[in-house]
Amino acid sequence: MSGYRNSEAYDNAVGISGVDAVALDDLVKCRVLRVEERDGIKRIELIHDVLTEVLRKSRDQRNILEKQRQSEQERIEAEKREQIASEALKVSKRRGLAFLILTVVALASSCWGWWSWWDAKESHKKAQHALAMADFREAKQHYEGNNLTEALAHLAHSVRLDPEWISSRALLVNLLQQKNWQFPTTIFKHKAAVNMAAFSPDGRKVVTASQDNSARLIDVKTGQPFGAPMIHQKQIYTAQFSPDGVLVLTASEDNTARLWNADTGESLNITLTQQDEIYSARFSPDGKRIVTASKDGHVQLWDAQSGIPFGDLMLHKDSVNSAEFSPDGTRIVSASEDNSVRLWDANTGKPLGQAMMHQGDVYFAQFSLDGARVVTASEDNSARLWDAFTGKPLGEKMPHLSDVYFAQFSPNGQYVATASEDKSARLWDAYSGKPLSEALIHDGYVYEVEFSPDSKRLATASGDNNARLWDVDSGKAFGGEMTHLNDVYSVQFSADGSYVVTASEDSSVRLWDVRGGRIQGLEMLHRDRVNSAEFNFDGTSVVTASNDHTALLWDAKTGIKQGEAMLHENQVNTAQFSPDGQRIVTASSDNSARMWDGKTGKALNIAMIHNNSVTDAQFSPDGTRIITASLDNSARIWDSNIGTPLGEVMQHRSAINSVRFSPDGRQVVTASLDNSTRLWDAFTGITLCDPLMSQGSVSSAEFSPDNSHVVSSSRVRTANIWDVKTCQALLAPMIHQSSVNSARFSGDGNRVVTASVDNSARLWEASTTKPLGEPMVHRNTVNSAEFSPDGKCVVTASVDNTVRIWDAFTGKPLSDPMVHRQSVFSAQFNADGTRVLTASNDNSARIWDVFPVLSDNAGLLPNLAEAVIGYRLTELSAIEPLENQLEALSQIRKETESATFGEPTSSSFARWFLSDPWTLTVSPLSELTVPDYIQQQLAAGRRSEMESQFPGHPLLK
Repeated sequence: MSGYRNSEAYDNAVGISGVDAVALDDLVKCRVLRVEERDGIKRIELIHDVLTEVLRKSRDQRNILEKQRQSEQERIEAEKREQIASEALKVSKRRGLAFLILTVVALASSCWGWWSWWDAKESHKKAQHALAMADFREAKQHYEGNNLTEALAHLAHSVRLDPEWISSRALLVNLLQQKNWQFPTTIFKHKAAVNMAAFSPDGRKVVTASQDNSARLIDVKTGQPFGAPMIHQKQIYTAQFSPDGVLVLTASEDNTARLWNADTGESLNITLTQQDEIYSARFSPDGKRIVTASKDGHVQLWDAQSGIPFGDLMLHKDSVNSAEFSPDGTRIVSASEDNSVRLWDANTGKPLGQAMMHQGDVYFAQFSLDGARVVTASEDNSARLWDAFTGKPLGEKMPHLSDVYFAQFSPNGQYVATASEDKSARLWDAYSGKPLSEALIHDGYVYEVEFSPDSKRLATASGDNNARLWDVDSGKAFGGEMTHLNDVYSVQFSADGSYVVTASEDSSVRLWDVRGGRIQGLEMLHRDRVNSAEFNFDGTSVVTASNDHTALLWDAKTGIKQGEAMLHENQVNTAQFSPDGQRIVTASSDNSARMWDGKTGKALNIAMIHNNSVTDAQFSPDGTRIITASLDNSARIWDSNIGTPLGEVMQHRSAINSVRFSPDGRQVVTASLDNSTRLWDAFTGITLCDPLMSQGSVSSAEFSPDNSHVVSSSRVRTANIWDVKTCQALLAPMIHQSSVNSARFSGDGNRVVTASVDNSARLWEASTTKPLGEPMVHRNTVNSAEFSPDGKCVVTASVDNTVRIWDAFTGKPLSDPMVHRQSVFSAQFNADGTRVLTASNDNSARIWDVFPVLSDNAGLLPNLAEAVIGYRLTELSAIEPLENQLEALSQIRKETESATFGEPTSSSFARWFLSDPWTLTVSPLSELTVPDYIQQQLAAGRRSEMESQFPGHPLLK
């Protein structure tokens, strides 16, 4: 109820908890309530106003108390909530702190993990580099010992360990590029060792003789065997084609020699039988007769068509190791273990002349091509020459340190080659017996030697698992080894000299393409010595200056002469392009410097005259001025557009050797025979300070890249660094053991390289003048040394006729020597460092591709090297053969078949390297093909050199 007078439905009042009908009746009787019916509903209401107020006050008090209780309850609940919130906050703070701690720990762990990962990565990288360096050192030792197979195997492993390291990558590429590498085009396997293999007269087939009791015919073009195996009951010692190539003759341990069809391998059912093993069987030059040599001590003649013996038995007292017809077929020479060599009539078998005696078994005897001489090889450690008609000795004994297994005349009759158990082959004069070169060394017995058809190369077969090619004129090996897995017993050239076939104890026969050859630099010829050679700014053109009174323009991709000759009245000492390549300035001993069009060589009618020879001329960096140096003791500045002099004459007391602008073009430095280096204003010619004095004449001087220092080289063993502002020498001089010809800063100015008469170039730290790395040693004076554009390499030019590339931090060589015919005056890199240009006293300038690989798929390089040599290095540094060398080569050919020639990439280089050597470009980055090069050289009258370099090439037939 509300507390005011009001009524309530009776039924509703009775429904209130604690209120019933009896209580209501009592209240009605006490006149507190009354009951009345309204609208049909029974209702009750208060009827006493006092009670109404009491009830109101009671209600209000109850409301107040209720509110107080509610407030207290709300306060208690609020306190509880606050306490809960406080506890939650504490928990949250604890959790936050824990999370913060965990986060810090996690971050620390993450940082530690990242650092550990980075440190592990760096440690792994360092370890890989250390291993790569170890392999590089091993490669260097093998390279210096001429063991190129192992050198390449170690270099391949080194590159694989650290592809970014320039030393191993550069040496690997340069060795591949500069050597005439041989790799097999065919590998055929027997079931046992192969004693020998020989070409057919037309070069289309190979016949083999094996210890598996068979001889096989192999197609040279496909490498596949054809025809039936030619079977004996025991091993076959020799197999030979008839002169017309129709028949094959085999000699066997089973006491027989047999004849076979050379197209099918089918037996002709002609068996030549002796009492013991037949060591050799040979056709006569006309193919109508056969001679056999047997362990039974007998030499026998046979009719080749019928197999019937004829003539007398030719008797020795012991085994007969070989028997050969003379070139005209009238005589036979036989070599026996009875220490003798005998001559016989080839029609009757009767003896001729006197026995040719050694002091031990005689393994082999052969007629010279003219039939006038015989050469013999013996167990008594010697080979001998004999008169082929009388048997009398000729010339000197040709000694070795152990048994001589084999001896052969060269086809031109001028040389004899011998093969010995002392691990060497030797070259001798075929008339006097005098040695013609140092011993040709292997690491195992040398079993056989073979001259190429043109007598210019020699092939050797050795127990060190290799066959090798040698240059007859120099006695030097060239190219890589022709490698087997075991001893190589025999080696033979094809009739055109293009291929070699080898037979080995490893049960294989291998065919090798030995066609020459790698070009030693793209050659640009003058009629006299070349004093200087320089690339233009983009490396597309070259200008050369010569004693023949000319400067010439050349295409740097082809070596073809361009434009007109730039003529002086005396020798041209230097020629230089302007910075934009549009003009050329030449300096001549005719007392002038002159200007020429940089594209055509046409004269621009600008002459800059001195009173004596002009030794040097250089453009300013902006091309607006030229500075010249002269033997008249002066240097001059000139306007390059009109040739008029600018500023004062820069005067020394003696001739000026060199002159250079500073990189910013504001100053000039001169180097003079008067022992001074001098600094000048490059616009006025006014001297900037007192002379920088040396104890001897100054050969060169140049600025540092930041213009702040000058480095000069002196004839008194020193190079000095000078401060341009103070004109004082910094630190101690850089000292050689003899005169210093040149000194150059690296591109960053942090290092200096010097070239000296003491046969070395040296690297120095510019800030301390302390030496860096190893001396870069030549066999004679080093004329020049320069850094590559990226500062990673140095190129040196020497009086020893060679140019070499070196690591610019360690001083270690990165290339095989690049060889001229006479001393080399200068060498410089092109702008991207891929090529080197040299100038020589041999009347030539040459362009060499020294870094034909700069980027792209570094993993391809070691794969290529391993495929070429047929070996790889294991993780334990053991060398092992590739499972399938031919498949590895084929895979690389497929991988690189779409590569573009002439790009400095691995793919381009690999494609070039594996291309046909008679049709490819002369070098990886050149556009001149071998045929075009040969035509150029023929036009220059150098046929003999081309025949030596490209024996058998169709253009030389």
